Amino acid sequence: MGYSHTSDDEIHAFLWQKGRMTDLGTLGGPISFAFAINDRGQVLGTSEDASRGGHIVIWEKGRIIDIGTIGQEFQEVFALNNRGQIVGNRFNDSVGDYHAVIWDRGAIIDLGTLGGTFSSAIDINDRGQIVGSALTESGNPQGHATLWER
Repeated sequence: MGYSHTSDDEIHAFLWQKGRMTDLGTLGGPISFAFAINDRGQVLGTSEDASRGGHIVIWEKGRIIDIGTIGQEFQEVFALNNRGQIVGNRFNDSVGDYHAVIWDRGAIIDLGTLGGTFSSAIDINDRGQIVGSALTESGNPQGHATLWER
């Protein structure tokens, strides 16, 4: 898993498997990146569409699945477990907060904070436990390692 330059202005995610490099393609734009892979062979990443808009994607069984756009609210993804759950973060520009989120069976679930405006999800295991960090109240923020369960 990684990326390669296919031409001067194109960068594509690829999967290295059994001595072969397979171009994972894009949603029509020139750029895609791969970030994580699970035991089921699902690859998590991002891809641009034809209008250069960013999307979160999963490549699975030779096809690309569009999870959603990286539009008004900036989104980033970090990890994928063997159940297909994805964790990452979402920045809501209109209110100025940055929250950990999980994508699970088509739904985006905000994991909240410890009272502040910041939380971040970094990894998820196969039991659905998520690790990251969060800040307490905004007036006197304190950072804490965080574990989310259920």
